[in-house]
Amino acid sequence: MYTEFFHIDSRARYLEQPLHPPNNYRFDLPRLLRGVREIEVFRAEIPSSMYNITDSDPPFAFTVTRRLVDDGRQNFKISLHIPPGAYTLATVVSKLNELKNASQTLIATGYDTSKIAFSGDETTKKLSLKSTNIPDIDLMLHTFYPLGIDRDIPGVFFPNDCTVTADYPVRLHTPTVLFLSFPNIRVLGASASDIEVHSNLFGHAPGHAEGHVPRGCIVARFQLTAGQWNVNYLESEFRVYLRTFQSGALNLDHLDIVFTDPLGRLINFNGADHSLFLRIAYESR
Repeated sequence: MYTEFFHIDSRARYLEQPLHPPNNYRFDLPRLLRGVREIEVFRAEIPSSMYNITDSDPPFAFTVTRRLVDDGRQNFKISLHIPPGAYTLATVVSKLNELKNASQTLIATGYDTSKIAFSGDETTKKLSLKSTNIPDIDLMLHTFYPLGIDRDIPGVFFPNDCTVTADYPVRLHTPTVLFLSFPNIRVLGASASDIEVHSNLFGHAPGHAEGHVPRGCIVARFQLTAGQWNVNYLESEFRVYLRTFQSGALNLDHLDIVFTDPLGRLINFNGADHSLFLRIAYESR
């Protein structure tokens, strides 16, 4: 049995795959490893460079209903696409007000956008939308995952009230968990300790539009504790990131490396690189 250590730096992909992002690339091993029996993630350095609002998030939506003199109503459904970025409660409120003021839907109707405004409560971390145009306005606020809890929250209509507040605190953070996978490893005989993930979670079904990718052998689940723009220094505790294979079942000359979130969607590191330190035990060269 041979044992070797491999330091993988994602910057190496520039040598042969300059267009591949650091969440999905190939690492060529220096030689063919025959009869791989164990793969262990020994060390890892993973950046917390992911945005807390991404380009795949749904738009932030709210409805303004104008009550007219003849008791009629005009409904304006406003969808604001928040640009990807790393936001705080204060900066996301500022961006929502900026987008609201530039809303072509409101401008086209001649509505005075200064009559409504977003605000954030730093104590409760909840977002509110308020109108000063009493009593000519009703509001409906539609919240969604990146600005609240981990599920869609239906909008609630508030007649006779010109302030609507989100039910849940705004939660802006980078992903707290990511999975490291080697999709080219698909063999019988993987150990019982291989990580199983629920196949019916939203975003995980094959071919799903939200960016699901085949994960093959999931070798590690990393808990990210470093703050945004910092680096997570990870160590294998009690060989928790060890994967074993049957004798003669697996030959390897490269590793396809993929990082995903719990739903199977590719993690966007925004170009930041990482490093992995692997221990691989194999039967023959």
